Amino acid sequence: DDEEVKNMLLETLSILPAMECPECGEYGGHTDDCVNNVENLISNPLDGMTLTADASIGAQKLNYGNTITWTIPSGITLTINGTILLQNNTKLVITGGGTIRRNTSSTLFDIEDTCTLNLDGVVVDGENKTFTYPVIQTTADNKVSTIIINDTTFKDMTINAGTGRGVITIFCNSK
Repeated sequence: DDEEVKNMLLETLSILPAMECPECGEYGGHTDDCVNNVENLISNPLDGMTLTADASIGAQKLNYGNTITWTIPSGITLTINGTILLQNNTKLVITGGGTIRRNTSSTLFDIEDTCTLNLDGVVVDGENKTFTYPVIQTTADNKVSTIIINDTTFKDMTINAGTGRGVITIFCNSK
């Protein structure tokens, strides 16, 4: 439902005060034009976001079938508090040299059929914690999910040995 997506997007933008809104260019606050024209953001949710200070983001369901780019510059940390779920041919590209902080065991990138996660030049930091779930997992059913990792460091995280999973886990269910 577009109204639900619009409200979710505006809520997400309001909790990320260090991110520039791609519609109005504001950091944290939005002009009337931005709120009135948020339909443009529905087709590209959170796309083009560049952090200018440390920020946090909650669970996200990215299922819009397009490419979404987040830039985390060196010295900046994005704390993820929940699952970032990629669906419906969505591609998420995260670049910039900064840090993605994994906050809880449920903090992970879950990549479904035909989706892509591209981590380029970032650090994924587990802060010396032990987690139940991997930081990246695919859940592909007879289709290909793509993980591209370039010049990226995974540090200070352990996956609970009893789970049989690693930092990156690829599931494939053949039907």
